[in-house]
Amino acid sequence: MESRAKRLMTKIKDGKVKKEGNNSEGWTCIVCFEEFNEGDKAKILNCNKKGLNYYHESCILEWLKKKPECPMCRGDVDVGHG
Repeated sequence: MESRAKRLMTKIKDGKVKKEGNNSEGWTCIVCFEEFNEGDKAKILNCNKKGLNYYHESCILEWLKKKPECPMCRGDVDVGHG
């Protein structure tokens, strides 16, 4: 299961958090619920229902070890969530 999680991680985009304007909503890791700071490294999933979602790399890796699906919509990360 761990090797599949690592393979899925290669499909998820790397990025940095860039907050725009005064809106801080949505800048929380969905897995650990900790807020991101401007410039933090993140893994970005394009969720079918919620648009772009940001995750700490360690959080999404642990999630994918248990469930190979998007934490928001439960869609298969192998299919179009990169």
